[in-house]
Amino acid sequence: FSMAFVVVLLSAVLSTLYFVAVVKFHRFLFKWTIASSVVLSLFMLIVMFVYGDIIAGIVFLVVFCLSIVFLFLWKRHVDFAQVILSSAIALFDKFPIVYAAAVLMMLVQILFTLVWVGAVAGSLTFSPGAAVVVAVFLVISFVWSSQVIKYILHTTVSAV
Repeated sequence: FSMAFVVVLLSAVLSTLYFVAVVKFHRFLFKWTIASSVVLSLFMLIVMFVYGDIIAGIVFLVVFCLSIVFLFLWKRHVDFAQVILSSAIALFDKFPIVYAAAVLMMLVQILFTLVWVGAVAGSLTFSPGAAVVVAVFLVISFVWSSQVIKYILHTTVSAV
């Protein structure tokens, strides 16, 4: 359970840093994200083949190729997305309560994730057949609940 707590805490820190980066550097965000995806997948591709993990290397080769294709196919959409994001950030600066709502919902998501990890840890004590059924329902509940939390935030700030 302590490792799960570390992962959740690290995720919260990285999410917060990414949130701050979106606000500060929203003009470069899309290009940087796509470029970093290409570079990171190439790096992982090389690492996996160097360490002899052929299957993971092939997976990252596919991810790298898809990232390159995505880079070229979505290039013309990036400028429009940057304008939309810039408009949203300008609106959020007029209504700072949106940031508070986002942080609050991030904390709700972190708490839910901790509870969910506890449920996963508890499900490991079941018999193998029951554990598979419980795992499927736990994954569905996590995805569904995460989407509900996200849409609560979207609905809350849509009045702005």
